[in-house]
Amino acid sequence: MSSEIRYPDYDRSLLALTASVLKYYGVCDYGHTTLPEMDSLLGQGADRVIVIVLSGMGTANLKRHLSETDFLRANKVCDLSAVFPSSTAAACATLQSGESPLEHSWLGRDLYFSEVDRNISLFCNRVQGTRKRAANYNVPLKYIPYRRLSDRIREADSLVETHFLSHREGERVWSFRQAMQRIRKIASGSGKKYICLFWDEPDLEMHTFGAASGKAHNRMRFLNREIEKLSGDLSDSLVVVTSDHGMIDTHWIYLEDYPHLAGLLERAPSVEPRAAALYIRQGRKLEFEEVFRDLFGSDFILLSREEVLDRGLLGSGHPGEKTYSIIGDYLAVAAGNVSLGWKHRKREKKKIGSYAGLTAEEMTVPFIACTKK
Repeated sequence: MSSEIRYPDYDRSLLALTASVLKYYGVCDYGHTTLPEMDSLLGQGADRVIVIVLSGMGTANLKRHLSETDFLRANKVCDLSAVFPSSTAAACATLQSGESPLEHSWLGRDLYFSEVDRNISLFCNRVQGTRKRAANYNVPLKYIPYRRLSDRIREADSLVETHFLSHREGERVWSFRQAMQRIRKIASGSGKKYICLFWDEPDLEMHTFGAASGKAHNRMRFLNREIEKLSGDLSDSLVVVTSDHGMIDTHWIYLEDYPHLAGLLERAPSVEPRAAALYIRQGRKLEFEEVFRDLFGSDFILLSREEVLDRGLLGSGHPGEKTYSIIGDYLAVAAGNVSLGWKHRKREKKKIGSYAGLTAEEMTVPFIACTKK
């Protein structure tokens, strides 16, 4: 394991940041430790609180692509921990609910649902690796629903206007410039407003071209310029910029190339390629542990379901109804630069940058803030 391992610190994480927001708007049951730096900034008072989440922009990539004088780096307050798994699904659910991954159960892109006996891709409600609909209803929203942050805020203070922007759900925006214009328009009105934007860049460029690529570099500089312009146009606002996770370049290994090991599994791995939930055939767990660690022990930390829970990797709180089963019998967590696939797929082979592991690059994200009076 050549990379530095960093376990989640939920007291200084995206979860703590979200707890600060809930506390600020008067939600009594915010449920988790708040982030002191966010509490201090909110304590200065601002009618408009704007949180921008740039997917994949971990601290390592922020330093790689921007200089110390660029807006985002110049306004960096501190580093935060990603939640675990360091995935878009887990982070987004935390940012939209104020719950830990243990509570909301949205651990990764693809989860196993016993109700339909399939691995389901959460964001598109399709059977994993196919274009087939999972059911004639939304499987994830039915079986692992969570209370929205916006609803919790409005229940505490009906005068707060809340907005969640993304290209995937909530109020749809289709380009980053459009998103910036939408925020300007919302912020121009009177009254208290909470605005959260989730944007899939520079994640998209890093997936396709690599975390250190020229494409990722150009996109980071563009995002930096647009947020700096937005900040200059606002008044009585707190602008916070952070990320769901960092990204590193990886190479792929596929279980179909290891038929003995694959034969010990009940189904294809789920959750994420760098935090893979593995379900083992009855009576074969000890054999599986020995074979897996012999093959991949230098690239993955193999944790039983009980070890994942006992170590608090998913945070604190009351476990979601399906969290226990979603973890699988084991979670294979990447500690190096390898991603674990089931079968050779062109789409995966084209992915260079990846996330969800426990490396410092994936687990460390920036907390950037600018107050506009």
